[in-house]
Amino acid sequence: MDVGFISVPVKIEDRTVGTRFVDTLADDPLRLNEGRMLLEILASMDAQDVMMQRMVLLEQDIAQKEKVQLEASLAGKVSDSIVGDSSAMQEVFQRILQVAASDTTILIRGKTGTGKELVATAIHGESPRKDKPFIKVNCAALSESLLESELFGHEKEHSPVHSINTRVG
Repeated sequence: MDVGFISVPVKIEDRTVGTRFVDTLADDPLRLNEGRMLLEILASMDAQDVMMQRMVLLEQDIAQKEKVQLEASLAGKVSDSIVGDSSAMQEVFQRILQVAASDTTILIRGKTGTGKELVATAIHGESPRKDKPFIKVNCAALSESLLESELFGHEKEHSPVHSINTRVG
């Protein structure tokens, strides 16, 4: 009885990346041909498996690099709500951290939609007072006298003239 050896390449894009082989009885040429066709099918499946493994490794590598970049960009992060990596935004983040550490009144000015409230929230979140209530006041909704009272407190005036109500009759 003769022993046959069948070997087929595992190819990816015309490049051989492995082989699939088997020892078999070589008593029938038709049987050897069927064995070769079966090995070619298995080699094709091997090639698909290798391609999938390479894609998974590539995607994992890309995800890892993105994670490292994201962690690096978040390293100096001040707020979950404020995003930016320009030098101007880095200066804003630095000032937020600087004023958050101080115990002083802060006036934040800017045009509508520039993020004044986000900055105020970030300052509060970075301050030693972060566990205390943060009260937002919409200054545009208050009259000048009420705004002054809200910001600087209200002191009751003592008038030097007293009126006396009398009832006649």
